[in-house]
Amino acid sequence: MVFAAIARPLLRLSALVGLAFAALRCADEPSALPVDPTSSSSETTTVGTGGTGTGGGGGATAGAGGEASGGGAPITPPGDCSKEGGQACGGNGIGGPPDTLYVCQGGQYVVDHVCKSACEPMPNGVPDRCPEDVVAPKALVASLEVKPYVESSCEPTTYDGWPYEAKVCTYSAGGLKATVTVANPPAARVAQWIADASNFIPALWHLRKSAPDSYEQGLITIAKHTLGQSSRIFPLEGGIIENMGNGYVNYPFLKGVTQGCNSGCYCRINSLHRTDYCGFVAFLGDATYDACIAKVGASQFTAGWSNQCLQNHIDSWESPSNAHFRARAWQANKEVKAECTGANDCSASKVLAMVFDAYN
Repeated sequence: MVFAAIARPLLRLSALVGLAFAALRCADEPSALPVDPTSSSSETTTVGTGGTGTGGGGGATAGAGGEASGGGAPITPPGDCSKEGGQACGGNGIGGPPDTLYVCQGGQYVVDHVCKSACEPMPNGVPDRCPEDVVAPKALVASLEVKPYVESSCEPTTYDGWPYEAKVCTYSAGGLKATVTVANPPAARVAQWIADASNFIPALWHLRKSAPDSYEQGLITIAKHTLGQSSRIFPLEGGIIENMGNGYVNYPFLKGVTQGCNSGCYCRINSLHRTDYCGFVAFLGDATYDACIAKVGASQFTAGWSNQCLQNHIDSWESPSNAHFRARAWQANKEVKAECTGANDCSASKVLAMVFDAYN
């Protein structure tokens, strides 16, 4: 590590961590310093994440004295910034080594901390982070450990197109009886998805350090929304009995989507609307909104949307991130950032109120 092994004068060190030779872009939103392990949120499960953002290229690894390994040119200092509290990885549009996370303070990037593994660049508008910064509080996991009501009498089974073990369950609700094949994710995994996606709401992400109890409560708000939408149930095929206000109905599902839907056709488990999904795809630059909608269908139950719903669940099953949870957080952030654009623009209570409104 450049800062551990440095042997040059103090002036050299300060140049590496704070002084800018030229103004460089600050393409992130406000974020927080790492969670204090002594805080009330310290009882957490660390979530390892892969680099899925759209950051700039990495820089050379530095040796002693800030020289690049192999005798190359010195690493460029990180540079100036304009968004107070914003975070960026070295090499992601700024200078500095790629294993270091920087924070914008007083118009210049200074070292936040060195990552245990490579710093993770995120899409523009989302704070960069170290993978170990993403944690799922035990209270969040506990809030999701409500047994899905369909799991009354279940047997292990397989399902064509689902590469993991599934369950076929028979249950009753509201005087009706149904059978459904499900792939219900465990509470700990859903908690990881929520913690990962919170990064896409920078004002909430910032609370990790400034108000960890409030950050935890914000995550639990998202968890309650998820449970309210699906009870953590992903129906591969079969009936889901629900009372939408006009009595209990046995709704047929296929690949996570209601077969009889017309316009909504939300995808379980967080009931993502296809328009929000396609908006997120366009935000990432993976495809245009129109191209995405053309692929998944604009309305009604379609093979394109149900296949996408199932594929996302497959891709997320053993992953600490879920693109649909990220998409929902990105959508929620449109409301939150309308009033909380900077690191210190809103109080913790205001952020929580905005998150609650955005998810309800």
